[in-house]
Amino acid sequence: MSGRENQQQRYDKIRRLCRDVNRKRRHLQEKVNLLCQDLVHSNLQFTETLHTLQRAYEFQSDLMGEFDGRYLLYKALRELKSELGESNAAIYLCRSGNFEAHLTGPWYDHPEDISEMETLLKATLIHRMVETGQSYLINDVVTWQDISPKHRQWLRGLALMALPIEYEGELLGALVFYRRNDQGFCCKDKALLERLMPPLGRA
Repeated sequence: MSGRENQQQRYDKIRRLCRDVNRKRRHLQEKVNLLCQDLVHSNLQFTETLHTLQRAYEFQSDLMGEFDGRYLLYKALRELKSELGESNAAIYLCRSGNFEAHLTGPWYDHPEDISEMETLLKATLIHRMVETGQSYLINDVVTWQDISPKHRQWLRGLALMALPIEYEGELLGALVFYRRNDQGFCCKDKALLERLMPPLGRA
């Protein structure tokens, strides 16, 4: 074998070695990148969990200091409404069979309007929730097949969201939000409020 061929073989061997090293380096870099992404994602989730727990603790602390039940319910509604922006909110209690707190915007500011809305909600959303114990998110009442066509017509134009208020497995009542269906609600809204339902139930 000539010196040139020997040199070529050594050169080819070095090239193969470099390619192998580069391939392993890229593979290792991908693993490091994935690990870093996982760490960042885990830290974000941890931070969000801490924020959620802190918010729930503050919410419960604010409510536990109140001895007037009706004031407690209105205070809870004000805080919960601030989480979602412009909307109407009401709290129904199973014990009394009535809405005990109701906060509305300017387009539902007459007592007869509020009374009519509560009657409709009791006949539809509350009736279903007491039966099932489930939460509801309905962004167009017209499409909600679980209620009668007459009720769908009366509630048309609204988006509804309702969450059960429970304590130690007992259904105490329901939190109801409603607003125009062109604004609607999303799963994120529902998830945000669900985190605050246990503190409300305990309070």
